[in-house]
Amino acid sequence: MRHFELKWWVLTALAAGGGAATGVLMNNGLWAAGILAAVVTGAVVMMEWSLVDKVISMITRFVTGLEMNDSMMLFEQSGGRLGKMTRLMNRITEIYRSNNMELETRKLYYDRILRVMTHEMRNAITPVIALTEDMLEHGERYDRESREEALSVILSQSSGIKSFLDSYYTLTHLPEPKNEKIDGRSLFEQIMRVAKIEARELGIDEGATVATVANDLTLRGDVSLLSQAICNLVKNGLEAAACREMPEVRLGVTRVGNEVRIMIEDNGMGFEEKMQFQPFYSTKPGGSGVGLCLSRQIARLHGGDVRILSTSGSGTTMLMTIVC
Repeated sequence: MRHFELKWWVLTALAAGGGAATGVLMNNGLWAAGILAAVVTGAVVMMEWSLVDKVISMITRFVTGLEMNDSMMLFEQSGGRLGKMTRLMNRITEIYRSNNMELETRKLYYDRILRVMTHEMRNAITPVIALTEDMLEHGERYDRESREEALSVILSQSSGIKSFLDSYYTLTHLPEPKNEKIDGRSLFEQIMRVAKIEARELGIDEGATVATVANDLTLRGDVSLLSQAICNLVKNGLEAAACREMPEVRLGVTRVGNEVRIMIEDNGMGFEEKMQFQPFYSTKPGGSGVGLCLSRQIARLHGGDVRILSTSGSGTTMLMTIVC
């Protein structure tokens, strides 16, 4: 606002000064010089007024666009005195659009989680309610064996509900990551030890996982969270490759600038497109469906992400990035 007040003072001063100069010149008989001064003064005033009017129009359009939730408005890039202003306006619009998209994505994400949770919990609680009501109304029908069988069903269903809620709690209550220096080789030696245990449990060769780590690699972050995220991705790869005659999961770890890139490749059967980062959806028996989402959230807490580069009948390639 002070900027515009200054412009008005400039315009007023220019007009007054130009008018005074024109009057003096004409009073002294210098008509040509007076007319020239008037023309120049008028031209300068018009140029300044045109600039002020353009700025006011741009700001009005910008504020109106924000009020109308128009995140697609774009101002033509210009040089000179308005160049910085148009760049800033376009940048603000881009941030506004990005924030809107993130909010919409989160809403869809949590709406989907809510639908899945409602579906799963209804399915789990229905037999519990039915059995409990039947035992209360017709207790005489239940001998010891029948009661134990009914209670076993109730316990199983209740445990399933608790397991489901525990998975949701883990997904939504990640701690703030610690920022500590991590030796890359030590971290991935630990991950390889976990991979060997996972391979044994799946009945495949312990050497199915191979890691190639850049020399003298260091990174910063929370070693526990990062280890959990990477181990989740390796475990997914081993489970996908377990169906192959010679299962294999390959890790490649490099640094590019301030970004550490972890490539995880398996030779499994790939997985369905709709499974990608969809929480609580799993084709694995007993799977919670949160592992991939959890790994992505941990990566994002470290300024990076998890992306699926390819998935097909010949395997899956995933890229986890960490900014440090």
